[in-house]
Amino acid sequence: MASDPQQLWDDENNWSGGMYSCAEDPRLFVPGRAPTLITVNNAHGRAWIVLIALMAAIAVPAVILSRLRVATWIQLVAPMVGVLVAALVMWRLSRLPD
Repeated sequence: MASDPQQLWDDENNWSGGMYSCAEDPRLFVPGRAPTLITVNNAHGRAWIVLIALMAAIAVPAVILSRLRVATWIQLVAPMVGVLVAALVMWRLSRLPD
């Protein structure tokens, strides 16, 4: 049984449809298949928190701005900024020790 995170990451059985899921891997964030990407280990206990936070980063600004009746272009840009902020936070968290 592989216990080295790199061996777990290399195991094709832990990848399905481009998504990584390995309960033996203690990392929440793992490198994506493309060198510049990171992905969430979907088998990690805190993975659902990341999913909820990402959805909130997209939805909350859009809902608030639509309620305030601001310009349409701002309503389109705000979720993109939310995604950018969420991506930066995930990138930073991926660099922290578990």
